[in-house]
Amino acid sequence: MGFNPERLVVARHRRGLSQTALSTRLKERFGADGAITARRIRAYENEGEEPPARTLDRIASTLGFPTEWFTQPSVVAPNDESFSFRAGSRLTAKSRDTAKACARIAIEVTDWLERNFDLPEPNLPDLTHVDGAAAAAAVRSTWGLGEQPAPHIIQTLEAHGVRVFSLAEEINHVDAFSFWAAGQPFIFLSKHKSPERARWDAAHELGHLVLHRHGGGSEADADDFASAYLLPDDGVRARTPLRVDLTTVLTEKLHWRVSAMAYIRSLHRLGITTEWQYRNLVIEASKAGYRRSEGDIERESSKLIPMLVDVLANEGTDVSTIARDLNVEVGDLRSLLFLPLALLDGGGSPTSQARPRLRLVEDN
Repeated sequence: MGFNPERLVVARHRRGLSQTALSTRLKERFGADGAITARRIRAYENEGEEPPARTLDRIASTLGFPTEWFTQPSVVAPNDESFSFRAGSRLTAKSRDTAKACARIAIEVTDWLERNFDLPEPNLPDLTHVDGAAAAAAVRSTWGLGEQPAPHIIQTLEAHGVRVFSLAEEINHVDAFSFWAAGQPFIFLSKHKSPERARWDAAHELGHLVLHRHGGGSEADADDFASAYLLPDDGVRARTPLRVDLTTVLTEKLHWRVSAMAYIRSLHRLGITTEWQYRNLVIEASKAGYRRSEGDIERESSKLIPMLVDVLANEGTDVSTIARDLNVEVGDLRSLLFLPLALLDGGGSPTSQARPRLRLVEDN
């Protein structure tokens, strides 16, 4: 097909550029001869005007996308209302647009993987009209988790059909986000949060996926889900001693693999501590540095990606081949994955082979 204006918008947002900023970049790179006004870029994106081949090549070069990217069909994208962002108060429109552009690329990566592998199907109940804590109990029951600590959360999500990607480093003030697209759940997580915070963010986004499948919903509901999913009521009550002090908190946070503050809040939510005890524990944990930094547990990562790496490497397919198939740069592909794709150089492609069936087993 010819030029697809939607893909110009995605590429521009992926680089965090406004139309004016892209116009300036083009002038800096190519001088007056290659200058394109912001008005002209708007015409390319919104008014059906098609750029000449030479102009498109310059735009592609400036944005760091292969020219072929701009001539592919549109990506099936989620509605804006379906995105759930876990972000700081300073989230900008630029960061939001960049995150959504990364999501569009991740959908294409998922489509590529599903053409070449039989991946786990989504297994998430629709709990739209259930409160957060009850929804977490329902998910735990559906997945057979009982009252034990939640196992490796990224691997659990992958085993139940959630596609988990990492956030690009340049997306500021976004801890995590999630959405549904064409019946497929997606979660994006920062690689730079503490292990405890990353588990909480993943559980929070899982809450959005089961509670707010059709868009909307509150952050408080998703937080209630995360708390009850990581710290199940009966399990916490069974282990909590009569006298709770900071030593108890530090022991139990390791058992449940959560932050000290998350455990303290859970005790208060369950009525195990009084308001006075709760405040004292928060103060003591803060003085001990547990509000600012932890990292007492092992960082969790993808199990699916290493499995795919092994299969692809055996087929002789390297990361540049995948990027070329997707018409993206290698760096954009790597930024979405939790682990580098240390693939062998070679020209083979798994598309010519039988589709491997990947079965993920959750680690405890």
